[in-house]
Formats: sequence, structure tokens, C-alpha cells
Amino acid sequence: ADLGPHVRNNIGKVNEAWILALRNRSDAELLADFVSVTAERLATLRQMPVAEFYAPSWTPAGQATYARFMQIRIFDCWMHEQDIRAALGLPGHDSGPVAERALAEVILALGYIVGKRGRAPDGSSVLIRLRGPIERDLAVVVDGRASVVAELDAPPTASLRMSSALFLRLAGGREDPEAALTGIELGGDEVLARQLATNLAYTI
Repeated sequence: ADLGPHVRNNIGKVNEAWILALRNRSDAELLADFVSVTAERLATLRQMPVAEFYAPSWTPAGQATYARFMQIRIFDCWMHEQDIRAALGLPGHDSGPVAERALAEVILALGYIVGKRGRAPDGSSVLIRLRGPIERDLAVVVDGRASVVAELDAPPTASLRMSSALFLRLAGGREDPEAALTGIELGGDEVLARQLATNLAYTI
């Protein structure tokens, strides 16, 4: 069955099955389920022995620890909260500890995003300047491979300036990158900057 253009892989199919199964439940029923499930999960996590929390575990990013899995889940839950906010026209919660944790998750993938997705050439450097609500300069150099660095020692080959909210939505594949260009200030090599700006999405 055609599930729509937003379903692009097997994980998407599994997720869509949940949506279809829950679609006819009322708002009140869905909220009650959410409150019940999250309370149960929180209680389970609080009771989990420290050794078990840091034990080896599968994660969506490969083999790591259960703690790492939960860090990724913070990112997932925050992104889905933002999806709900966007659908309801209720923007918010785009700063603070949880949003910062979500940004940290994207920064872990920034070398891949710039080098593989954005195809920044060897010898280039990139500066992504987030102008709020979270203010951060993200610098990447490509020297055989793309790596995040603390700062650049010369002007970047290409630069992007945008809100942190837009950056995270683009990284999560939530925005049409071509349409989003109106909210991005491109600098340096504008061809490369545009190429990077339209290839920030990396999540499944």
C-alpha cells in the first residue's frame, strides 16, 4: 500500500503502522496513554542499576551503551515534540537543556553532514553560525575527512548563518531545504554554501 511520500524506508513503514493503528483514538485517549507510558518508563529508568544503564547496548547509531541510547532518545523525543508544535502552530521549547542536548546530537554527526551529505571538498572549511535561540558557532574542516573543530584559524571557505531552530529542523529533514534558503545567510563560496544548506538532513 502507498503510505505517502513521507515514508521512505522500512523504519518509516513501522512508524506509520503505529500512526494508522492509533489514528481513531481521541485526543483524551492519546494523552492518557502518553501520561501512563511516560510515567512507567520514567519509573523503570529511575530503578535501573547504574551498571545496567551503562552496559553495552544496540543503539540507532551502532553498538554503544544503554546510556548512549537514551541520549539519542532525548533527541528523538524533542524532535517529535517540535513536529507536534509545528503541526499545531505552537512554536517553543527551542532553547534550554533538552534543545541543547538535541543540538549536541547533531554536532556528533556534523562531520558526516558536511563531508558526505554536503560534499565539502578536501581542504575546505565551513562555519555554521547559529544566531539563536541557541547561539553557537560550529566549525568543520575537511582534511582527508570532515571533522568538527573548536574554531577556524582562517576565514571559512563557506559559511551559513541561521536560527538554531531552523538548523535542527533541516538536520532532521523537517523542512524543504530549497524553501528554507530564505532563512539562511550564505557566505564565502556561495555555491558550496548553498550545496551545504540544501543537504543538512541526515536522520532516517
